[in-house]
Amino acid sequence: MAVLEYAEWRNFSKVLDRAKLACKNSGYEINDDFVEVNKIVEAGATSKSIMDYKLTRYACYLIV
Repeated sequence: MAVLEYAEWRNFSKVLDRAKLACKNSGYEINDDFVEVNKIVEAGATSKSIMDYKLTRYACYLIV
C-alpha cells in the first residue's frame, strides 16, 4: 500500500478487490495468492489486531 502511495486503506482495498476478481477470473484460487493474516499493532498503551495480507508475486502483479 505504502509503496504504491496509497494514503488510506479504504482506497487500497478497492484495488485489492479488483485484483482478487482478476485472480479468480484467471482460474487461480484467491486464497492461494492473497493470504489473510492478523497483525498486532501498538496503539498507545494498548495493542490491537488488524487484518493484513501476505501476497504472492502473482498477486502483486495483479495489484500493480
